[in-house]
Amino acid sequence: MIRTPKASTSWQRNTLRTAAVVFFAIATTVVMTAGAYAQRMRSETTIVVPRYSAGAATNGSELYLSQVGFSGPGLVNAYSVPGGSLLRQNSAYPGMLFELAYDPARNVIFAADGWGIHVYNAADMSYAGYIDVGASTVGLAFEPKSGRLFAGVRGTTMAGDRAVFVIDPSSGARIAEIASGAVYATNLAVDLATGRVLVGEHGRIRIFDGSSLQVLADLTTPLAASDSLYALHGQTIFLAGKRSQDVVRVDATTGSVIDSASVGPASAIALDAKGKTLWVSHRAAGAACDTIDITCPYVVSKFKARDLSMRSSGSEALLDYPYPQYHHITVVGKRAVFTAFRSEKAVIS
Repeated sequence: MIRTPKASTSWQRNTLRTAAVVFFAIATTVVMTAGAYAQRMRSETTIVVPRYSAGAATNGSELYLSQVGFSGPGLVNAYSVPGGSLLRQNSAYPGMLFELAYDPARNVIFAADGWGIHVYNAADMSYAGYIDVGASTVGLAFEPKSGRLFAGVRGTTMAGDRAVFVIDPSSGARIAEIASGAVYATNLAVDLATGRVLVGEHGRIRIFDGSSLQVLADLTTPLAASDSLYALHGQTIFLAGKRSQDVVRVDATTGSVIDSASVGPASAIALDAKGKTLWVSHRAAGAACDTIDITCPYVVSKFKARDLSMRSSGSEALLDYPYPQYHHITVVGKRAVFTAFRSEKAVIS
């Protein structure tokens, strides 16, 4: 005999609905937790790189690192990201190669040494020329809208011993000198969207139009130190320091602080192309330095650029000197690669 099911009562229907909601919530939580875990697992990986990697640049899909040749050849290496495979390198150059910059129009890499800039074809790392700067190049940046190379130099004969040389990379000719005689005018940042170039000095920040070289902003601020780190996007300057505790967001027209976040002593800073994500490498919180090996651990943290709220804090540490030099965060596609001078690995965030 076929029994006809009785109609569900109101409380039964409500119980079923409640059970369904609870089940959906649990399932969603599990999926989100698994997704967050997977994202966390993807968020940081490491690759092997040469020790004494001093300069970094990218064409948007590959990472270029210079290797200082203290007792051997200086090299420029190209790596895949995020895989970390060594794709190619230049023929050994018997010297020291430091800061790098990349020219997308000509597809060449600029590598600074003690007194000039070597040029390599990025496609095969063949040698493409030499630019005699006539001073020690300690800061290097390429501004693609004007097609100019900006070299922060020291060891000049002018008062203050510092300047930024503006160079035509096609001919190697020096077009102009800006920030002449400034104190430590070697901290450079480029806003790729607007073609503006920031020159950070001790107690002063100037922003230049990359084409006309007109001074667009001239800010006197105690936030700017000789070893400050900068990123520039629109009317916003992002600033951190090796001897300060905070990363700050500064109005590029007034110099006033908009936001700040405590990170500890920083060693490098970088923005994505859209100016939405900021990466800062800094001394790992609560971690002690090794007094025998004279190294400290550095990690990279990710922030929302709009308000400096932290998105993630790094756990993979690179070891380097207590006062770091030649640390870089290079944004390759959607990933950021953190390299430190004495480390034989790089962190991909």
